[in-house]
Amino acid sequence: MNIRYERYQKMIEDFLAKLWENDNTKLAEAMRYSLLSGGKRIRPVIALAFCEMCGGNLKDALPTACAIELIHTYSLIHDDLPCMDNDDFRRGKPANHKVYGEAVALLAGDALLSGAFLLLAQSPFLRPQTPLPGRAPAQMSWLVNAIGVAASGMVRGQAMEFEGYMNTMEIYRLKTGALFRGAAEAGCIVAGANVETMYAAKAYGDALGLAFQYRDDILDGENNLQGEVKRYTDAAKATIADFENNAFLLELADSLSEREK
Repeated sequence: MNIRYERYQKMIEDFLAKLWENDNTKLAEAMRYSLLSGGKRIRPVIALAFCEMCGGNLKDALPTACAIELIHTYSLIHDDLPCMDNDDFRRGKPANHKVYGEAVALLAGDALLSGAFLLLAQSPFLRPQTPLPGRAPAQMSWLVNAIGVAASGMVRGQAMEFEGYMNTMEIYRLKTGALFRGAAEAGCIVAGANVETMYAAKAYGDALGLAFQYRDDILDGENNLQGEVKRYTDAAKATIADFENNAFLLELADSLSEREK
């Protein structure tokens, strides 16, 4: 799995590194500071993996996968702000607002979210396509809808948590699971997968998001949740058990359930 993960990760890193590389404004500097600060790139990897599993072209999926990473990065910048979680560090480095100030950090997050949808609009996915026999014609409107639903779901989950909403699972399903779900669905859409495969992909992302968040809770010191991690990891794997070329996504679910950071 590691070799394939590293291949996806390199494609993602190379693409992200070119974004705003010739923009010398403070805003672009702040955007790139957080965007290029590391991270596992799990969400875009999921998008690429589902695209490849469904027989799609990875180069077509790359802008979409990276758009999802832009959305994730914007959410981290905003999460760290004093009005939210008030964190001074992110991935071992000073948080964006500690380097650039709250106003620029806020705008950097806004610009990354806007930039995500610009990436979708400029995607090679827009060019006319002739679907292969047995595969549905890919639709740009489906893709924008999938990413929009994921982004808005993430925000809704964060708001529910901030407001003290008591349904932890629903918060996790939105705050964390929405982007996992959207990434899986988007990869299928770009590949022109059928509706049944898209539903399976969304179910995979939903369950994996829950497993991921419960594993986060364990790493934060809650020791009684391993059963929940296993339950949702197994559920994620079951959704794609009957698909060909699913080995990477099955191994990814297990790997995320056992991660140490």
